[in-house]
Amino acid sequence: MSTNKNKTETTIEDIRQRLKNLTERRTKDLSHSQTNTQTQKTSETLENHGTGFTEPKEIKKPKLDLRLPFSSSADGHASMSTKSSLPSPKKNFRTPSVSQAPGTAEKKMKIMARSNSEKPADRKNTYQRKLIHNVEYSVLATEIGTGGSSKVYCGRSIVEQLDVAIKYVRFKGMERSVKNAYLEEIELLKELQGSKYVIKMYDYEITDTHLIVVMEKGETDLAKFIKNNYAEINDIWIKHYWYQMLKCVKIIHDKNIVHSDLKPANFLFVQAGLKLIDFGIASKIQDDKTSVIKTEQMGTLNYMSPEMLGAVKEGPGTFKIPLKADVWSLGCILYLIVYGKTPFQHVNAMMKAPTILNEKALIDFPVSERVNDELIDVLKRCLERDLKKRASVDELLNHPYLTQRQPLVSLSRQNSKSKENEESEGNDDDLVKVMTELNKYTPRTGARKLREKFTNLRSLSLE
Repeated sequence: MSTNKNKTETTIEDIRQRLKNLTERRTKDLSHSQTNTQTQKTSETLENHGTGFTEPKEIKKPKLDLRLPFSSSADGHASMSTKSSLPSPKKNFRTPSVSQAPGTAEKKMKIMARSNSEKPADRKNTYQRKLIHNVEYSVLATEIGTGGSSKVYCGRSIVEQLDVAIKYVRFKGMERSVKNAYLEEIELLKELQGSKYVIKMYDYEITDTHLIVVMEKGETDLAKFIKNNYAEINDIWIKHYWYQMLKCVKIIHDKNIVHSDLKPANFLFVQAGLKLIDFGIASKIQDDKTSVIKTEQMGTLNYMSPEMLGAVKEGPGTFKIPLKADVWSLGCILYLIVYGKTPFQHVNAMMKAPTILNEKALIDFPVSERVNDELIDVLKRCLERDLKKRASVDELLNHPYLTQRQPLVSLSRQNSKSKENEESEGNDDDLVKVMTELNKYTPRTGARKLREKFTNLRSLSLE
């Protein structure tokens, strides 16, 4: 009996222990199951936020690229880089160590930025050596002029130490007619060498791919001078440089050459004197002709004559360009100097050519302090649509505006007291001497010297 009782108690105790173990196991399984479920939900939530999310890691700052997007080419010229200026993800920014003094990294970055910011300025000083007919030149990368397929650079003769202008024309892809125009310009310049009113050509090189012309270098052109110094231009300055412009054009007209593109930018100041440049569309009239026959309208519209716009027809698609076409352009330049604008500058671009051709479209000639009757007559003689009535260059040089007699005095003022009150009548020789003397100075100084002469003249006249 007692034995059965002990067995029963043992069985009950075993059952309790088993139930306890089972409960603990179930609790562990349930806890593990909840943990897996929560992990799965978290994973699904992260996936719903998109693939751009990444687990937090140690943040590594990219290295800053302070360089400007310029690279140095093999020939030493700076060029725009085709690579992105963004920092490379493979290069990491090195944070300053604890041992570095505060602000050390910032100072290094400022030094790098200042050093790299100076690189583009070096481009202006970049040059290359060029050998033309065994004469060596250093050519600066800075352009001083462009036009069409040509570029003009500053240069210097190594042996003679002479500043020059070097014109480079690339023939690749150029039409045959345009190439022939450049080659004809060389021939015209060769014919005109020796005149002090035409730009000097020191040398040239022609190949199948390019044309290089080494020319005299000037200080500035008439267009820039007028723009920057218009307020200081007076009637004496106008007369002096009008005379020089006429002398420039007379040189080419005496050789039956029509320039066809006279404008302020094509008159260059060289040691205070004016010289004619850019014969790109100039042409020589044949000995048995009085005009050049053109098939294309070329030039600068504000300075183009009616003939340049096809006023005188030669036949279907052709028109005549006489020497007096340049006189119209000279009149437009003189009008700009006097009034600050060209005769048809106010006209809409689409209507400008028809207005120039229209004989009923009158040109206004306002009178002002520096515009006298002789000057207005010169303007009218130049801007005459009727070729027969339009003046030639020789007629303008002999116009009373330039040849009228007026008292002139010497700068030295060495006249005796007995002759101080006498009026000395000037002549052409006196005028030539004055203009020769003024050529020694810059345009601004020449104008001042001329003004001083005129002031002395008026003071003597009043005594």
